[in-house]
Amino acid sequence: MSSGPRAGSFQGLDHSFLSFVLIAGRRRDGPRSGPAGAARSRCSRSCSAPCSLDGCHEGPRGELDWGLHDEEFFDWNLRQTREVGALLPGRRTHEHFAEAWPSPETAERLPEATAFMNAVPRTVVTGSGRVTPWEGTRVTDGSDLAADMARLRAATGGDIAVFGSSSLTVTLLEQGLMDELRILLHPVVLGGGRSLFAGLKDRLDLAAGR
Repeated sequence: MSSGPRAGSFQGLDHSFLSFVLIAGRRRDGPRSGPAGAARSRCSRSCSAPCSLDGCHEGPRGELDWGLHDEEFFDWNLRQTREVGALLPGRRTHEHFAEAWPSPETAERLPEATAFMNAVPRTVVTGSGRVTPWEGTRVTDGSDLAADMARLRAATGGDIAVFGSSSLTVTLLEQGLMDELRILLHPVVLGGGRSLFAGLKDRLDLAAGR
């Protein structure tokens, strides 16, 4: 196995180096739609997040571009988007997406994924209230995430997905607003950085899935 990628993202990389493991987990106590434990909609609320072998979501300098991607990775991501009706990103994830997905270069390389990312409704959770403009995006301050989730489910009728956004994911887990975790384990050791579950105060037991 290689010790690192050769020059050029997405190009000239060994497939064995880019293999990853998908670990899915659901809350053992059953999904809830809010702190009061109201009945859950049929729509799933999931988070898909990359994780390094040493448990980090971000690199030592806060970088988010360390993941290793191949055709299998993009095919899997495209398959999971077919059930998604709305995205709920944090501000930093939104800024990363707003730079990458509207570009003609990305559309040429990943046409199906680009079409989805530019069409799906997005609600950015941020305390600043200011984000890079991107058609189809609205902003919420996150003061009532249960209401935000309910509005998205009513408006779209599809699953609500969080891609990345580890801080937001922790908040949703603590409030009982996350049904499923999909952790993408990349064969990379970052040597430091932000833990995927940094800030989580209590133990969380999950039921294994696929």
